[in-house]
Amino acid sequence: MISTKKNLLSRLEAALLILALITVSSDLFAQVSSDKNTTSDRILSYDGVLSVHPLFNYKFNNFSLIDRNSNGLSVDYAPNGNVKFGGGFFYDWLGFALTFQLPSSSNSIEQRGETSSFDTQINLYSKMFTLDLFQQNYKGFYIANYQNLGTIYDASSNIAPQRPDIRTRNLGFNFSYFFNSDKYSARAAYMLNEKQMRNGGSFIAGAHTTLARVIGDSAILSRDLQDTLGTELPVTSITSTSLSLTGGYAYTLKILKNFYFNISLQLGPMYSFSSLETNEGNIDEELDNWGLKAIFRSALGYNTKKFYGAIVFLNDSYNLKYGDLGYDYSLGSIRFFVGYRIPFDFDLTLFKRKIF
Repeated sequence: MISTKKNLLSRLEAALLILALITVSSDLFAQVSSDKNTTSDRILSYDGVLSVHPLFNYKFNNFSLIDRNSNGLSVDYAPNGNVKFGGGFFYDWLGFALTFQLPSSSNSIEQRGETSSFDTQINLYSKMFTLDLFQQNYKGFYIANYQNLGTIYDASSNIAPQRPDIRTRNLGFNFSYFFNSDKYSARAAYMLNEKQMRNGGSFIAGAHTTLARVIGDSAILSRDLQDTLGTELPVTSITSTSLSLTGGYAYTLKILKNFYFNISLQLGPMYSFSSLETNEGNIDEELDNWGLKAIFRSALGYNTKKFYGAIVFLNDSYNLKYGDLGYDYSLGSIRFFVGYRIPFDFDLTLFKRKIF
């Protein structure tokens, strides 16, 4: 049984890795759409216009181990310093952005340690669906809630406990289908190469797959932390492969003439098969379980014929359980960009045919 699951994990990991390797930079992503938009009384397309913008991007990749027998007592791990800066453009169905990580201050590194990351993403935006392919590698975490863990750590200290050995890896995709694409535009909300002219929303159906790993050179929970959470699992590695289906709703509210607010939520059951490894070997109990998948998006933006800008928030989270131990994972980003549209007459039809 364990061998079969490991083979399935390996096959899925290989497939997802091929998707992730499509990109060639640690912070490069492309955004494309398979449909040529048409202007209507509800959706305005900016065809024949090149939209360019600088971009700030804060990414997070956090996980928690939780005592399910207590009132939610947990150990929360977070990376340090993931603010990135770069630029990008949108044209017709094509978008591109390139960002670079800004260095952390010496004071921040002293207090929370140093994190290195490799992060790629591809987003395909059609009129009726979105497809997000992602791959994230992080190394170096600190315990964010150490001041709430009793006497284990000095709550008065501003130096957080650090685990430079802990590494995480995520590969996967999120697919979302919009049932009312004539009245609602995800591209208008998140890419801004369209403009939604009226209030409107759409029900969503989604399918999602994630392969996630957390690895430490020693137990992720020290002996003291194990006692605090009431567990006797000296886990050094957690590998989980999850499959989920979600449903939800997205809505864009027009504010005055050119401002808008967007919110989107998808929820659904998630099936996961997992492997926990300790210094003594694999633990082959409670490897299969059900959890909850949640994807939340929100955007506040300004969109005109010449200028545009937005703050876009994304949170992709799920939770699993291993006996009395809970495992929560949350990844996402906050993007801020302001741009200008330039008339640019270039036909992408030939490229579109070749790609799609």
